[in-house]
Amino acid sequence: MVEQKKSITMKDVALEAGVSVGTVSRVINKEKGIKEVTLQKVEQAIKTLNYIPDYYARGMKKNRTETIAGIHSFLNSRCMWKMKFTREIINYFYVQ
Repeated sequence: MVEQKKSITMKDVALEAGVSVGTVSRVINKEKGIKEVTLQKVEQAIKTLNYIPDYYARGMKKNRTETIAGIHSFLNSRCMWKMKFTREIINYFYVQ
């Protein structure tokens, strides 16, 4: 039988760092007002546990996925400028 790996959750990170789940959430969301010591403890716990946020769950909670979908009828050299323009828009709004 194949052993299934347990997903690391914010609760696991909170226990590792010795803080609340809310504090972990505030660190992940880059909110202001977090003490430097606390920030370092949470970031270290995230690295230690190799925590990766579940963006699907986040989208369900916020009722917003921040996903952009595009449909192109065909790809040729004439529509490549549209793809470049779309990429520039995405980079402007979403890449930091």
